[in-house]
Amino acid sequence: GSCPMSLKMIELVWRTLGGGTTQMQQTKLSELTFNRDSKSRMDCTETCRLLSNSTARMIKTAIEDDSVELGNFENKKVFYPLMWYIQHMNNLIDIMNGREGHYTPQNGLVMQEKLLAILDWFSKWKNDHDKRISDPDDYPDMKKSRTEYNFLAPITWDCLRNLILGHVFIIQYYCIERGFTIDPRTLNTDPVEQHFGNGRQFVGGSTHGLTARGWNHADQKAGLARMRGYGAVGNCQGSGEHFTKMEKF
Repeated sequence: GSCPMSLKMIELVWRTLGGGTTQMQQTKLSELTFNRDSKSRMDCTETCRLLSNSTARMIKTAIEDDSVELGNFENKKVFYPLMWYIQHMNNLIDIMNGREGHYTPQNGLVMQEKLLAILDWFSKWKNDHDKRISDPDDYPDMKKSRTEYNFLAPITWDCLRNLILGHVFIIQYYCIERGFTIDPRTLNTDPVEQHFGNGRQFVGGSTHGLTARGWNHADQKAGLARMRGYGAVGNCQGSGEHFTKMEKF
């Protein structure tokens, strides 16, 4: 609750351990990761590299190595919450990306527990933060430094919470109660974004009306783009069908 967390702290650890040099690195971070322009802020690949276990291990190494000095930070333990945050985000990304496997009737409860454990960690963080804001007299040492901006942005928190609870509901409704097996990689907005993006291209901009024929062409083009992703690997790999198997019940 009282420890700072920022991208600059990750950059500090990265550069302290030889980042930006020819030295062998234990992460996939680069100068582009810390380039604060509009493109880097929208780059999903850079975000996944940043919020990864390798970054968390890098921070852990810096904390536990007595020979490493992190700028003006006298107590390196303040970097632990940053490491925990990255670990929880990495766990969430792995689940959503299918690295924990498909959602099935057999593992449905286990996947729900993992998702809710992540949500619980963020909820406790937010509750602690809100209490410090609403009752500053109980924390005199933090009275001047704690503001409403010391937590995730409200829209980010809402999206994160809705994302997790949405997956928990889907697992309950489709997998546990109806016997479906679902690839979590398919539960994203990419097809919708591709469809409307193609539709806007066909009519020359979002301010023009889309005809039924244009709508159909946009849908077909989005489908072809999705099929093209099957040959890719890693985070860029195309996803399969939403429901890959249904058991009799």
